[in-house]
Formats: sequence, structure tokens, C-alpha cells
Amino acid sequence: PDLILLDMELPKKDGREVLAEIRGDESLCEIPVIVLTASLVHRVVLEAQELQVDAYMTKPVSLEKFIDTVKSLRRSWLSELVLHSDA
Repeated sequence: PDLILLDMELPKKDGREVLAEIRGDESLCEIPVIVLTASLVHRVVLEAQELQVDAYMTKPVSLEKFIDTVKSLRRSWLSELVLHSDA
């Protein structure tokens, strides 16, 4: 993938564990990770554990807002990726 959206509140595995696995895997570690979180506590914990995150997004509370957020992210973040790949 070109980008990973990672929710910290996963049902079976903690998001921190997933992030640590991503960052520890040679084939995945360079992929930008955006953390979806409803809590600023996650940011503090991730920074304390020195787990690299490329950006944080507040988790939308409704499906409609989530779709709007992803569309906005697609326009802004992915256009940045294209700009940097052309350089």
C-alpha cells in the first residue's frame, strides 16, 4: 500500500502492536502511517514508545464524516505523495 490508516482501537490486537510490527518489517517500514484516534492519550503513548507515526487524525464519529475525512485525506495527503515522488 501507499498509505496505512491505522485505528488504535482494534478489536483483536492493540494498534500499538500493529504499528510496532509495521515499523519492524523491512517491506512495510517506509509506508506512511496515519493513526486514527479518538484520544490524545494515544499520541502521548506512541511518542513515549518512540513508534514513528506520520500523522494523527481524530476519528470521525459517523460513517458519513469518516468518508468525508478520507476523501479530504486522499486529496491532500496523496497529492503530497505524488509531488514528492516526482522530485
